[in-house]
Amino acid sequence: MNENRELSFSKEDERKIAAYTERVKYADLVEDIKFREIAKSKEAVQEILRVVLDDEKLVVVRSIEQKNISESVFHGVILDCECELKTGELVNIEMQIAFKNAPVKRMRYNQSAMTIAHSPKNKYFDYDKIPSIISIMFCEFDIFGLDEPIYDIKRHVNNTSVVSDNGIRELYVNLTARTNNSKLKELFDILKELKYFNNQMFPNLSKMKEKFNNMMEGEKQMSGLTREIYIDGYESGEKKGIEQGIEKGIEQGKLSILVNLVKDKLLSVAEAAKRLGVSESEFTELAKA
Repeated sequence: MNENRELSFSKEDERKIAAYTERVKYADLVEDIKFREIAKSKEAVQEILRVVLDDEKLVVVRSIEQKNISESVFHGVILDCECELKTGELVNIEMQIAFKNAPVKRMRYNQSAMTIAHSPKNKYFDYDKIPSIISIMFCEFDIFGLDEPIYDIKRHVNNTSVVSDNGIRELYVNLTARTNNSKLKELFDILKELKYFNNQMFPNLSKMKEKFNNMMEGEKQMSGLTREIYIDGYESGEKKGIEQGIEKGIEQGKLSILVNLVKDKLLSVAEAAKRLGVSESEFTELAKA
């Protein structure tokens, strides 16, 4: 970020910054506001996956927060976190705080989008080359109502033990479940509790949580932090404003984001209209409303 850059904020900008500050202050690590920061640390993501997938030797080689794979599909898709394991498997981690928008079918859609995005783009296409994907959704609700901490979905031939492996592994982590698994319990606590605590089992995740805790120590510091994020969004222009905001913007003001980018000359009317799926004239009229 350019430290010397001066930006004047409108009253609406100041209102958004204040609202964002308040939301960050009381958000647990499951909310994407904070989880997208965790996703930047492959070490922290690795600690989470080793417990959820019950594999102490699992290695994350790269992690990308809020990856946009919209170019390969009609409906925009922004993954909360995509990472690659040493085995070559791709992992998508999603955070779902409310039981809405058909989460199971959402997982199916994301899996399809990831498959297309990472499959060969040539005439020698080989179905055996499509990626193996592990989809994990952390839920602040019990999606199947069985009080199980982890639902690991399997494909079987009916009435047999024969597994039909299509390269997709799908898990739902129920953060509301009671569990006797000490590692899972500690993971759930560190993700859900607002207060900071240093957990030796999750040193890198603890560091991220400590960072958030320090941010919340003073209103002035928090306001400065969220203002910095807001300015960073301006400087990053389309990349941050669209890639990080477009899917959440469907519910929280997608049109407002695009209008602001056009006003700040970071996006053309034509491109904004295209991203919204309307004509330029329709976009102009919507922007006036």
